[in-house]
Amino acid sequence: MKQPKVLPIVYVILLSGIMIAITNLLPYFLFHLPFAWAFSAVILLIGFSIIVVSGSAFRRVNTTVNPLTTNKSTYLVTEGIYHYSRNPMYVAFTLFLVAAAIYSQNFLSFLLIPPFVVTITFKQIIPEELYLEQLFGDEFRDYKARVARWI
Repeated sequence: MKQPKVLPIVYVILLSGIMIAITNLLPYFLFHLPFAWAFSAVILLIGFSIIVVSGSAFRRVNTTVNPLTTNKSTYLVTEGIYHYSRNPMYVAFTLFLVAAAIYSQNFLSFLLIPPFVVTITFKQIIPEELYLEQLFGDEFRDYKARVARWI
């Protein structure tokens, strides 16, 4: 299996930078949301909490959390938050972008979120799932049948 070559957080940072640029270059699409910073902070905190909980689940069973080294997976994590989503870290990264879009208060920023979801799905998640299915077989197929890819 071909391993992904870009950490997903790189996409998040890149798109957040584009959101800042859009806000500065195209102010025509700005909207005013009272306490946008507070809404953004809450969503960011939820996303960060998901990252911590997800990462802890991987560390507890001593398997790789790095999406670039799926080939080093030693255990299929299905407990805790992974009982509700097969990819809670990618959900968290999406929440980071939602927080950035709200903070930017620019409608165009929200248009960057769907391409992120599509890119992560095809460049990260599907290759990871193919590998995990090869590695864990029926155990992964059963898990995949029970738990949604995103939420």
